[in-house]
Amino acid sequence: SHIEIKQNFETFNAVVFADPTQLNQVFMNLFTNAAHAMEQNGGVLEVRLEVISVVTGDVIKELAPGRYIQTTVSDTGCGIPKANLPRIFDPFFTTRVRGQGTGIGLSTVYGIVKEMEGAIFVYSEVDMGTTFKLLIPEKKTQTSQPSAESSTPAMTGKGNILIVDDEESIVKWTKAILSKLGYTVTASTSSREALDLFKKDPYGFDLVLTDMTMPEMDGVQLSNKLILLNPDIPIILCTGLGKELTSKKAAPSGIMATIMKPLIAGELASAVKNAITKGSENKSHDERSDH
Repeated sequence: SHIEIKQNFETFNAVVFADPTQLNQVFMNLFTNAAHAMEQNGGVLEVRLEVISVVTGDVIKELAPGRYIQTTVSDTGCGIPKANLPRIFDPFFTTRVRGQGTGIGLSTVYGIVKEMEGAIFVYSEVDMGTTFKLLIPEKKTQTSQPSAESSTPAMTGKGNILIVDDEESIVKWTKAILSKLGYTVTASTSSREALDLFKKDPYGFDLVLTDMTMPEMDGVQLSNKLILLNPDIPIILCTGLGKELTSKKAAPSGIMATIMKPLIAGELASAVKNAITKGSENKSHDERSDH
């Protein structure tokens, strides 16, 4: 009763090849983990369902290229300490007392998902929440219709983009993908450095792509400073936490869109293209209003 449940289904005809009992076990485990994390203070459980495309060279290297059903389960609970994150899919690892839980652990969940040739990822911040992202290959049927976004190949474009993330591997991969799509990219692993770069030429960038959780300044704090320098700059926030939950927090900071980690090339390309296009339209509208 103290947990609010939100759902966002972008597809209603998702079909996968799986054992119903095993799939039920997977979701009950993720939902129960979320409920347990919010046991003390309540919170929000967010469930998203969408179709995505994984392409060759994507960051999710263990998945074959193709279309996947992606389910995201996010909570606003206590979070998982970083020291525990590498172990949560290990057999027999638990932080609960005996008698709590679903009867199967995350290691079993991991095994079931891998057997379906899928993947599962976790992102968590202590006192902020946890997100599990589950990808299962889509089963092609005569009734399933591809969504417009997932069936569209990575979109090329032009523009100057500033990206900032404290994880160097993410910065390198994101820069490589966007450069390949035709963008000019300036990258930084420091929010302070990114702010200094932006100050030198506030109107020289067409888009800023920033991580949410960073030392010194998080993505929302950085965005607040950027829009003071250029109120029209489109900003995309990258986060591992719930998309809807983060969007609400980010909205007052002028952030145009939110994309989930781990980043997927097709989603990244679409979000960047849409944000730059919308930013250009808003700028043109403002110029016409001035006249």
